[in-house]
Amino acid sequence: MTDERLISTIERIERALVRLESRNGARSAGDPAVVEALGQLQVRYDRLAEREQRLRERATAALDRLTALIDQQKAG
Repeated sequence: MTDERLISTIERIERALVRLESRNGARSAGDPAVVEALGQLQVRYDRLAEREQRLRERATAALDRLTALIDQQKAG
């Protein structure tokens, strides 16, 4: 999954959480189905956020390595 698709997915999940929370407001506190749905969305959001962080770290590391190689070539 590309970074853009990952970010888009996280944003959609965030919007869904906001919609569920605002739509159900006080009702959701006692409704097990809503609580379960929110819990599942939160778990999915957390996983995607962790994956996005790992991808960003890998991309940064790759760019750092490329920069080092370019600098070596210039110096060499």
